Amino acid sequence: MIPPKISFRLGIGLVKRGDVMKAIEVLKELEKHEAECLLRYTHIEKELSDQKNTLKLLDAKVWGIAVLIIVAPFAARLLG
Repeated sequence: MIPPKISFRLGIGLVKRGDVMKAIEVLKELEKHEAECLLRYTHIEKELSDQKNTLKLLDAKVWGIAVLIIVAPFAARLLG
């Protein structure tokens, strides 16, 4: 029988080290993980919202430049 590989690095967790965890310990770890994920996804949603507003502003600027490019030759004929 091959012995399980055990890592002695810090912060790896009991299961990956080969130790046995009780169900309540697993639930506590899972709750902690879910809380961290909730914070992470909340931050991601906020960042995406900010970027959405920035993209709307850039879109308006691009359309403004497109209108200027189209109108400029006609304005030059009227003025010149």
